[in-house]
Amino acid sequence: MVEDTQGSAGEAASLEKYKAGGTGVCPYCGDSSIDGEEQEIEGDQVWQHCSCNVCGRGWTDVYSH
Repeated sequence: MVEDTQGSAGEAASLEKYKAGGTGVCPYCGDSSIDGEEQEIEGDQVWQHCSCNVCGRGWTDVYSH
């Protein structure tokens, strides 16, 4: 799951594509120059705040099982 921290409704299709394809690229511009902060774990969820070095956008990846 991806939680958008800076997006707009017009980027919903791009975010859905990101969710389906996994991580490794920016869900906004598609560039692979991304950084992720340290992963945080709480219960059965892990989340990581990420940002793109090209477009400057940010998002949070959330993993659960």
